[in-house]
Amino acid sequence: MKSFGKFLMAIVWVIVILLIFAVVGGILAGILCKVGTGPYPWYMAIWHGLFFIPNFVRHLIWTDVAFIASVTTTVYTVLYWIVAAITVLIVIGSVFGGKSHKTEY
Repeated sequence: MKSFGKFLMAIVWVIVILLIFAVVGGILAGILCKVGTGPYPWYMAIWHGLFFIPNFVRHLIWTDVAFIASVTTTVYTVLYWIVAAITVLIVIGSVFGGKSHKTEY
């Protein structure tokens, strides 16, 4: 029964962390990274990809918010999705990465 309580608290903490990330990231994305129609140079794909998750959440709430430019080049699209995938993997690893192991010498 005690382990179920710890599991439940872990789930609550994950939800709280994700909500904080979504709110703060959404505010920052709205201020720093407004994605328009484009076309954008290739290096803007890196910036837009870093804000993929907050812009995607904003897009789900407000449909007029874009999370990727509608007019793109091939390089922009490839870089955008590479950086977006790395961003998602970093967030997943941060949330579900587990405890660090200390080595004593």
